Amino acid sequence: MRRLWLIFGVTMLVMFGTLLILGGVSFRVKPPLPERVVYELDGGEHSIFAAEDIHAGRDVWRTLGGMEMGSVWGHGSYLAPNGLLR
Repeated sequence: MRRLWLIFGVTMLVMFGTLLILGGVSFRVKPPLPERVVYELDGGEHSIFAAEDIHAGRDVWRTLGGMEMGSVWGHGSYLAPNGLLR
């Protein structure tokens, strides 16, 4: 019985240690945000959106409660805009 508890304890330490390490790495490493997204048409560049638009969109999503409606599958982005209609 003591051997099983030892195996259980070591397993828990390894699993939670891995979880903490990967959580710390994912917290520090952020996805890149483009300064602006453009497309070329007739030899000229036209801006689709800029970094400020991304930040403004995030703020709207947060005010609609998107942070509370998220999930592992990321469908909070579909549910948050409906928060205003309720």
